[in-house]
Amino acid sequence: MDKVDRLNKKINNSNEKITQTKKDIKQTQTEYEFRKTLYEERLRDIQGESKSAFMLYADVLLSSDGMSDFIDRTTAVTQILNSDQSLMTELNEKEDKLITSKTALDKINKELKEDKKDLAKEMKQIKKDKKKIVSKLKVTKKTIKEEKAAKKAAKAAQKRAEKAVREAVKTASNDDEKSVSLSPVVNITKTSNKNDVLNLTNQKPSGGDASGLIGYAKNFLGVPYVWGGTSPSGFDCSGLMQYVYRSEGISLPRTSSQQQNAGTRISPNDVQPGDLVFFGSPAYHVGMYIGNGQWLHAPQTGDVVKIASYNPSSFSSAARVR
Repeated sequence: MDKVDRLNKKINNSNEKITQTKKDIKQTQTEYEFRKTLYEERLRDIQGESKSAFMLYADVLLSSDGMSDFIDRTTAVTQILNSDQSLMTELNEKEDKLITSKTALDKINKELKEDKKDLAKEMKQIKKDKKKIVSKLKVTKKTIKEEKAAKKAAKAAQKRAEKAVREAVKTASNDDEKSVSLSPVVNITKTSNKNDVLNLTNQKPSGGDASGLIGYAKNFLGVPYVWGGTSPSGFDCSGLMQYVYRSEGISLPRTSSQQQNAGTRISPNDVQPGDLVFFGSPAYHVGMYIGNGQWLHAPQTGDVVKIASYNPSSFSSAARVR
């Protein structure tokens, strides 16, 4: 816009110069015509007598009555001749000024024409840029609107999923559910049958058996549930499973519905320690069966990674990925 302002200012100045130049030309033209008329009349007077200016000068001098009259006549004739010469000089000057003014006017008009072209070009570019900006602004507004809608939908989905998990966990736990919640750094040594976990530590499992996998998972008991969390600072259900199984070199998809289709699909009644167990179809929640009628999972917002009792009838499916 600065360039447009400069061009408009320049055009306005040019218009003012054109107006003033036209006035000057008109005045000069008038003065020129006036002096030209005087000169032509003077010339006609001389030519009418069929005498040159010199002969008229001689006649005046020769017809004088004495020295005093001669001097007076000489002075008068000299003034007339000087006036003729001055009139001729002024006439030439006015003619030159007229030509100069017209040349200047032509130059200003040419510059004005170029400035108007530049202004039109600049305005065209501004309109083009404005169109692009408006288009980008529309896209940005649409994106913002879509992002807000997506966040709103995600929040609603989170609430629905958490509600479903609460109801499913409540059903799966029954009246005799015993929930165990430990901090991520607690070490437990426990003796159990072949389906129980032996010697749980805070170390990454060195072997590929279910005991090592489950022991590693129990390191994160007490870690807070975080929607979308995938690290020990906070897990959601599928983020926890993905993180734990990665310790054994097993790459799981990110979401519970995707993990439901990983590995070999099995019945919730046929699970073994280390198997994935799911609520819903497609799944909206996932955890790990750890044996002895228990499973480990990250339940919902406001809760922590914990162990709960396992009731096969409450689960929709299971998968073996080891």
